[in-house]
Amino acid sequence: LIFGLPPLVLCGVLLLKYGIGNWVLITAYLYWQWFHYTRQSYGISQFYKRRATGLVVENERLSQLTFYLLPLWGILYRSYQGPDTFISLELKTMPVPGIAVYIIGAAAVVTLGWWIVTRARMYWNGNLPLAHTLYMLSHFTVFYVGYVLIDSIDFGWLVLNIWHNAQYIAFVWIYNSNRFKSGIDPKAKFLSTISQKRNVWLYFLICLGASLIVYLAIDTVATALPALVVIYAGINFHHYIVDG
Repeated sequence: LIFGLPPLVLCGVLLLKYGIGNWVLITAYLYWQWFHYTRQSYGISQFYKRRATGLVVENERLSQLTFYLLPLWGILYRSYQGPDTFISLELKTMPVPGIAVYIIGAAAVVTLGWWIVTRARMYWNGNLPLAHTLYMLSHFTVFYVGYVLIDSIDFGWLVLNIWHNAQYIAFVWIYNSNRFKSGIDPKAKFLSTISQKRNVWLYFLICLGASLIVYLAIDTVATALPALVVIYAGINFHHYIVDG
């Protein structure tokens, strides 16, 4: 997955780019990242649910339907809008009739209303799973804002992208913080030092600095836009496959 898969993904990206065109990469990215963001969000919600130790008592199928309907509404609405470009590159969306958007949107609103009533009852009974509830609210809010409320596909994508990437940084921080909670590990001095709770600011600065260096280097080396498309698509598609 680390060494064998990237060249294969890169070859696939190049074949798509030069065999069909840039638009197929951008279109694949739009829909694949939507699926990836949604599935990762579901995984994190299940993590919070397990940590709630039995407090989340609700119809499982209806709960899943509520979770997925709003993101589905969002991507259908974007497809219905039919933007010609995404991040300044040609895009071709799936043809979606307006009636489908309205039906799924209505269903999403109804199920979300059920969820809110269910959580209100939990709060009233004194057994509200707070962390899980707050995370679910962030899920609903971000997907609505990113895909429905914000008219621009680029700015809407940016909202989701930041939220999604912040999940990775936070999740890895929590893991390493627990791993090195006893103190500095001589076998992993650098990682254990920045993973101490008092050094959380340093951890995030290093993540930001490292990513800045990597992407500035890519931009400097690949000054031509076509090369950037291949590199970014290869990185993201490899990431989606490995995560899956």
